[in-house]
Amino acid sequence: MKTYGGYLPIELNPGNEYYRSDEKQSVLAFNSCKAAIYYTVMLAGVKRILIPYYICSSMIALIEKAGVKVERYFINQDFMPVDVENLTDEDMLLIVNYFGMTHPDIVSYIKEIPRVIVDNSQAFFEPPVLRAGVYNVYSCKKFIGVPDGGYLITAKADNEEVKLETDFSSEHMDFCITSVEYGTALSYASKKQNDVRIANNPRKMSVMTQKILQNADYERIKQSRRSNFEVIDKMLGQYNQFDLRSCHFIPYYYPLFLDMPIQDRLVKKGVYSPVLWNELFDNRYHGTIEQKYASNIAFLPLDQRYNEDDMMDMCERVKECL
Repeated sequence: MKTYGGYLPIELNPGNEYYRSDEKQSVLAFNSCKAAIYYTVMLAGVKRILIPYYICSSMIALIEKAGVKVERYFINQDFMPVDVENLTDEDMLLIVNYFGMTHPDIVSYIKEIPRVIVDNSQAFFEPPVLRAGVYNVYSCKKFIGVPDGGYLITAKADNEEVKLETDFSSEHMDFCITSVEYGTALSYASKKQNDVRIANNPRKMSVMTQKILQNADYERIKQSRRSNFEVIDKMLGQYNQFDLRSCHFIPYYYPLFLDMPIQDRLVKKGVYSPVLWNELFDNRYHGTIEQKYASNIAFLPLDQRYNEDDMMDMCERVKECL
């Protein structure tokens, strides 16, 4: 029963999320990208899914929980699948838009594949591929300060009802709030705990996250990330084994691919670069492009918290580590 009166909650204006269902597409909201993938696998009713080794392995157990066989594949230096062929309607390929760089190649690659998950978790602003058999998934919290959030976008579907419980995130979002006044370091452990929570509990997106997403300034986020990317590439592009001059995506991080790892040196300079993904340092991946990328790509932050001066300062610190 609706009640009236009492104190006022936090003020969040009623706006629009970046992705919404319309006459062309169906948008389903989840508490994580992993939840969106899990739901997709159940929705598609496939028996086997092919997943790259160059990805977070935590989703595998979740997919296997849905009763689907998981097989892995390697990628080439252009991030495209190696030795993936003869896929049937009972199979599904998960292909990743790495760092937002590979969208055009993916669109071309999947043309003849009947069932595909396009993983845009690192490319929130890339448009979905809208055709039968293609499932586009996105992560919100990699690009906007929310406690949870993921989308599944398909060509227009008859039924947009998600048969999962709704998540509740207000009691788990202290790291989002304290970081405003104290920075992110203080609540990093709390943030990681929340990551584990939502990874293991696929649900619909929380109302709190939807409200925050309705207040995000998406144009400012895009412009800021792109502008910061261009500053970094101007200062560090000469050292990067990736040629990013012709790339026009809205980035997650700046991927600085070097001959050696520098993440430990960066930390000492106050630049925190995540390692994606630790499991690839196992000896069974020795000599693979996956292990080389996991070791030698420094992911430099460039999000909407920062401006040109910040990026120039950070790049000078990076140069001291080269």
